[in-house]
Amino acid sequence: MGASVSIAFAAIVVGPLASLSGRGLSVAATLMALISFGPQKYFDAQFSLIWPAVILGQLAALVIFVQVFRQRNAAARGAVST
Repeated sequence: MGASVSIAFAAIVVGPLASLSGRGLSVAATLMALISFGPQKYFDAQFSLIWPAVILGQLAALVIFVQVFRQRNAAARGAVST
């Protein structure tokens, strides 16, 4: 838990979309969050009680991945066009 929070905080400080290191830290923090909210939770015996957190956690992870890769592609296009 401490490592996950540290990586997420580092991504915030560096700028989650501002640089390659920020995007890498954002992806790492998201992957670590999926340990708690990933698709393996669908098979948890308590899923009927935790499904809101699982679904919202996965949606949040999806948004982060989309934003990181959209920014990465924009940065790549900017580097090519200059």
